[in-house]
Amino acid sequence: MGMRNYGSSIRLISRRAGCSTVKVSAFFAAVLSFILIPIERAESHVAATNNVEQGDEAVVEERVGFQMPHIYVILFVFTAIAAVLTHFIPAGLYDRVTLENGRVAINPESYRQVESTPVSLEQFMLAIPQGLVDASMVVFFTFIIGGMFMVIRTTGVIDIAVDKLTRRFANRSVLILPVLMLTFSVVATLIGTQELALVYVPVILPLMIALRFDSMTAVGVALLATTAGFSAGVLNPINTGLGQMIAEVPIYSGAGLRSLLFLLLVGSGVLYITRYALKVRANPELSLMAGDSKEAEKRRHYQNEDIGEPMHFSPHLWSGAGRGGDAGAGAGDGYPGVWPG
Repeated sequence: MGMRNYGSSIRLISRRAGCSTVKVSAFFAAVLSFILIPIERAESHVAATNNVEQGDEAVVEERVGFQMPHIYVILFVFTAIAAVLTHFIPAGLYDRVTLENGRVAINPESYRQVESTPVSLEQFMLAIPQGLVDASMVVFFTFIIGGMFMVIRTTGVIDIAVDKLTRRFANRSVLILPVLMLTFSVVATLIGTQELALVYVPVILPLMIALRFDSMTAVGVALLATTAGFSAGVLNPINTGLGQMIAEVPIYSGAGLRSLLFLLLVGSGVLYITRYALKVRANPELSLMAGDSKEAEKRRHYQNEDIGEPMHFSPHLWSGAGRGGDAGAGAGDGYPGVWPG
């Protein structure tokens, strides 16, 4: 009966909106995902908070105040704002011309206003699925990279690497920060893949926690390094090569100036992150993540009081499977709870 009423409602709405039932169903599926996912996230947050150990470990109190909305909510709001603005902002058009080198460019003097075509209800409903289609290369790239790292995590390779790096840099942990940042920035300035920062963060985060830094240090190392390298664009074919081709200047000219800019950007980023990391290592209460229960959970799992003892990792922490257990279980039995992502 419920499904029959749902189907009747969808058909009624589609007739009044003048679009197919499939498009209406896609719209409601998108809206429900924006509503249910933040609720599920909130429930998971409460569950993670309740799982904080009581006893020898102090209970971490959550900070009360503004909380950033779920990313799906932010995307939905911006999509709605953009759709509404199409009804008020005049539409314009530029002519495209073919340059001598065969590339198509915009003629800046050809702007003219044209008849507005505001976004309709049907177009707004299909904005999200159509966006997934248009950005399918990026979407599938993210899925494939994410799946690849889940496979690698399951094999335990990352756990072993974190353990070995933690031992190697135990007495000089701060040196790993410039090494990682220089590596990430060089990759970004040569091939222009700033989005690799999303891949670097989950890989280096356990290492940063194990070396007694925090999650913000891991994010800063990945984002500042890749952004600095991409911004300098010494030999970047995307922002430098393409931009110079459009501007009709010699390809990769000015490499010396960009190299100097690269050193300044990366150097300042390394100094900033190193200063913050040393401050957190000396006093964890100064961390931007201080008071966060998930951060405290990560510290319990990845920090080891005696660096001479091997670090033990539990595969279910990586996969996010919610498996309960005895809080006093031995290290060899794995850690209870879930991966505090």
